[in-house]
This record gives sequence, structure tokens and C-alpha cells, in this order.
Amino acid sequence: METSKTQRNYPFFLRGWLRPACKGDILDATQIKDGVKVVLKRVPSAGNEVKIALYLSSAEMRSNPRNRTVPILDVITLPDDKYVLLVMPYLRVFNTPPFHCRMEVVEAIRQFLQGLEFMHDHNISHGDACLFNLMMDESRVVPRGSHFNRNFSHDGVNANLTWRHRCTVAPVQYFYIDFGLSGWYPHGLESAAAVGARGQIKDIPEFSNQSPYNLFKLDICQLGRTILEVINEYPDLRVFIPFAEHMAKPNPNDRPSVTEALAEFEVVVSTLNRRTLSARIWRHEDTLSERLLRFLRRILFD
Repeated sequence: METSKTQRNYPFFLRGWLRPACKGDILDATQIKDGVKVVLKRVPSAGNEVKIALYLSSAEMRSNPRNRTVPILDVITLPDDKYVLLVMPYLRVFNTPPFHCRMEVVEAIRQFLQGLEFMHDHNISHGDACLFNLMMDESRVVPRGSHFNRNFSHDGVNANLTWRHRCTVAPVQYFYIDFGLSGWYPHGLESAAAVGARGQIKDIPEFSNQSPYNLFKLDICQLGRTILEVINEYPDLRVFIPFAEHMAKPNPNDRPSVTEALAEFEVVVSTLNRRTLSARIWRHEDTLSERLLRFLRRILFD
């Protein structure tokens, strides 16, 4: 959608196409004033998502380094007033490109645990703390940028993504996105109850259409299940499995709070020396030929 009318009406040069998201529509764009790539998300103007996103993005909340929620750069009111566009930084799912060493994984998990703890400390449940809502700022890792709909490509045509190891360009920032299923519970964590399935993971044990379950305990399970999904791809990350399995216990009452999970995680990290943390790791699917190809590509393009 590249029209002069769009450029006159909005301070963005629109790229890509609208596609369905969990709530509303998402579109990538480039800010005309500085050429920075952003994402626009259409959400109901009267819904909780706008209120929670703006609250978490307020100056006071952003001043806390544990706040790992996506910054809201701007809010654009649409002509019908029923919807607004949330303007956010362009991000990518956090587990791509592949991790290079344990320290990269440690930093990602630490930031997500701290971010969830921050939300819970403010009586906010996320409601969908799953893979496609756990994002990474790619600006340092993929300096050439990536295509919105084909993130394994720079231009959307060639599958030739090149990247830098996260550990060599640290610090890398990780963020939670999508507050369409989030809620604020001023009366405390125990007051957050819901029924029915929600979020990307549909087989959470407590999901029920009749018996209410606690949304904060759901967040713990969702994040734990997502961490398990990612670390199970890497044989060298087995040390983190017990901690993640604790978060994903079938019985919600057996799960730790996010603060307890973070402390448990840091205990595991403390058992790893610097050499172990920086050692190269590979996924189960990485064949010898793929490893060699990746090595040669890095020599040629770095």
C-alpha cells in the first residue's frame, strides 16, 4: 500500500499488507521523518488493550528496567473513532535467528521473567505469554533488517538472512507484545479469574468452560511451556529443563510465582561458568553441512 494519499494523511510510508492478528490488524510501515521501521496495530479505541499498553508505556513505568513491554511510540485515531492505531517498534520473534551460546539464551529468559514479574507486581496479567508475543529488537542482530511477512529474508524475495550473534552486539532488548488478552486486577492476583481457553497454547491443563482458573498462574504456565519449547531444540540447554518444567506444572498450585521462578532460574545460571556460558551451542536439526554453510556465509557477509 504505497500511495501518495497515505503519505499525506499519515506520517508513515506503508509497506506490506494487513494481516489478521490475535486481536485487530497489523501493518508494517516506515516513518517518513526518520526512515525508522515501525509496526501499526489496529485495536478497539475503547478496549482494555489501549489502556494497558499506554499505562505500561508511560514515562514512570518505562523508567523501570524490569519493564519489558513494548513501547507505544504513538496512537493514531482513525476516522470512525471505533479503532486506533498503536505505533510500536519493529520487532521479531525472539528465538530467531538461532542462539549462538548459552549466555544469549540466559539473557532472553532473564528479561522475559523480569518483564512478567514487573507486570504481575502491578496486578497485570498478560494472558498470552507465548512464543509469538515474545519479541526481540533485531536492530543490532540483523542490521540490514528483515521483511515483515518473511522474516528469514531481508527483501521478502531471497531467503538469505544474515545476522550477528547476539553476544557480540549485546545488549539485545526483548519485549512482550499484544495486550489483547491482558487484564488489570486492582484487588490482587487472586481476584483474576477466567473460563475458557485463551492464548496460543490450547492444552493448558486448567482450561475449562465451567471452572474458573487464575490468570496469573496461567501466565506462569504459558511462559514455562514456551521456554521448554525453545530450550528443547538445543541439547546443550538441558540444564534449564527442570526450572521450566516447574513453571509448567499441570496443577496451577504447584507452580512458582514469577519471582520464585526468576530466583530458581538464577540459581541454575550461577552453576555455569563463563566458559560454559559462552560455548557454542547447536540445535538438534543443525546438520554438519548446515553448520559449515552458516560458517562460510558469516565469513563472506560479515
